[in-house]
Amino acid sequence: MVMAVIEQEGFESLEGVDKVDATDETEEEKPRPKLEGKKIIFVLGGPGSGKGTQCERIISDFGFDHYSAGDLLRTEVKNGTPVGTMCANLMREGKLVPAEVTMALLYKSIQASTARAILIDGFPRALDQGMGFEAQICESEFTLFFDCPQEVMEERLLKRGETSGRADDNVATIKKRFSTFMESSLPVIEHYEAKGKVRKISAVPSPDKVFEMVMAVIEQEGFESLEGVDKVDATDETEEEKPRPKLEGKKIIFVLGGPGSGKGTQCERIISDFGFDHYSAGDLLRTEVKNGTPVGTMCANLMREGKLVPAEVTMALLYKSIQASTARAILIDGFPRALDQGMGFEAQICESEFTLFFDCPQEV
Repeated sequence: MVMAVIEQEGFESLEGVDKVDATDETEEEKPRPKLEGKKIIFVLGGPGSGKGTQCERIISDFGFDHYSAGDLLRTEVKNGTPVGTMCANLMREGKLVPAEVTMALLYKSIQASTARAILIDGFPRALDQGMGFEAQICESEFTLFFDCPQEVMEERLLKRGETSGRADDNVATIKKRFSTFMESSLPVIEHYEAKGKVRKISAVPSPDKVFEMVMAVIEQEGFESLEGVDKVDATDETEEEKPRPKLEGKKIIFVLGGPGSGKGTQCERIISDFGFDHYSAGDLLRTEVKNGTPVGTMCANLMREGKLVPAEVTMALLYKSIQASTARAILIDGFPRALDQGMGFEAQICESEFTLFFDCPQEV
């Protein structure tokens, strides 16, 4: 029934849509414009260098956004998007995901970001990736390189392996991973070092000591920690003076249904069969809280005090996600929960196409 409704609204399932390769001639004829005003920090370091821990602390203290090429690909695969399906098939066949696919995912995420700066974690892994990124997306500010001797990384990973259960935490694999990192990433470091764009930090001391050095580097680059930045509420007068333009060309489908109605399962199948994007207001808020962004910190404090998150915050997160989407249509799951939310959405963001309501009796 769901398929029938969506097809009646003019959408073909992916089986009936010509799939366009990410590197086809149409894309080449319409190159993406380079992004402006984005401050990009590449973050590199070998396995066991602790860069993941340091990234988490940078996000928390400076409110930067953080993207990992690997995580972006895994999300596409998990969500069953057309790109994710293609990548999963390639990986099953032991083939590499085309660099253009990774670049397109990074472009989309960076384009949507409103953070002061963006950490790109574990990228570029090879010199051609870095040069491709800067040619197609934007220049990087600098590269944060966590320098750590092989024996220290080896010791840390073996210790982690005692409790992690990870198959790759063994001596032979660790040495191979270190060797691969040095072979592919050393030319990247040397390239940016020659341009004066590498900030090398010893990853040998304790995490706290390392972060002190990280903070010093980032502050030298002109960024204050959030403690030194005036936090602006999302509903302040400045925002009201600069209203967001309504979005055009976006096909929005609200998805509603009571608890136990199965709308989550149906959304997953719609995503898989039609390639739509899918956003949940609750998930967007939880992601902000988890990532320790300024908005997330504000929301966490409000929720701890038993207060409601302002509707404008939810609306801003939905706007940002919808603006970045290139899908044929977008499912907004579990929203609007009240009439004023729906009216506010259509007044501030865009009109919806229709609402998909899963009707289910209470006893079922």
